[in-house]
Amino acid sequence: MLSDSDETILAALHRHNRESQSEAMEILRDRRQGFLQNLRGCWSSDAVVRRESRLRVTLGVPGVVRLFYRYILRGGFIGSYSFDRAALQATREHWTEMKVREREKPWRDATDALVHRLLQERARR
Repeated sequence: MLSDSDETILAALHRHNRESQSEAMEILRDRRQGFLQNLRGCWSSDAVVRRESRLRVTLGVPGVVRLFYRYILRGGFIGSYSFDRAALQATREHWTEMKVREREKPWRDATDALVHRLLQERARR
């Protein structure tokens, strides 16, 4: 969501990337609360608590489902930038989910080792 009329798409993507990293770290810290506590937060009067709780509860739901929810079910098709905003928000939530998964299941060492091995094989050819 372009919060400033002068903000470029690239700047918005960078901002959403930073914010998704922060959200992922909060989700990992707050996982101890449990599902029911997060579910209760979905009806909070505080918009930030509602959004964060909704994200925690729906973690694992594909981004395309979230996009469909925002754009079709919530009437996002009304307005000039609505699809862009819905798509950017779904992308940000997808990034957050990927970052949470990355922290929960360490895969980087295995991936780096595989890349290193493949590059060595290619260099020998």
